[in-house]
Amino acid sequence: MKHPLHKLSLVHHSPVGTVDVKGNDLRQWAIQIFGKDVPVIPGRAYRVRLAVTTPIEGLCCWLRDDWARVLIPPGQTAATMQALARHRDGCVHLTDVTSVFAAFQVAGPRSRSVLEKLTPLDLRPSRFPDLACAQGSVAKVHALVLRHDLAGLPAYWLFVSRDCGEFVHETILHAGEEYGIVPFGDDAYDRLKRGFTDH
Repeated sequence: MKHPLHKLSLVHHSPVGTVDVKGNDLRQWAIQIFGKDVPVIPGRAYRVRLAVTTPIEGLCCWLRDDWARVLIPPGQTAATMQALARHRDGCVHLTDVTSVFAAFQVAGPRSRSVLEKLTPLDLRPSRFPDLACAQGSVAKVHALVLRHDLAGLPAYWLFVSRDCGEFVHETILHAGEEYGIVPFGDDAYDRLKRGFTDH
């Protein structure tokens, strides 16, 4: 029997730490923060590690040459903001926008089929590979869409305005009915994920 994560799933995650960084020289900023030369390529995300008291793993999504969005695990926002602020100069501005967004993850073999019903973004693998990101509409709601595959399965993160979160969640469930979409909460999802990676 296949592990449940092989099914199509929709996960409503707890508040994911979200920090907007804007400035004219984000490449130099990224070298200082992440300890490596991360190319500033709009539409791409990179796995990064912030060296604070306890290293924090996250993703840096480049939205424009002068705008990045750093995504970190729930509960790590304060430590991340402190780490980022230590390397801030006059041309870099930080904003904690965690409370602004609701975060969802659509994962599984038919995840792209579901989202293609709801967005005009071109999600074909040749145009939207793993760690691609883009802003666009999902269910006619403005969203940041990030592809971040899980154990070889296609998976997409969606960040939408929190006041639209319930509507987008229900719309995705409706769009995925024909594919047997299964909703999960954070705790159940984490248990499934651990079980998947342990085998």
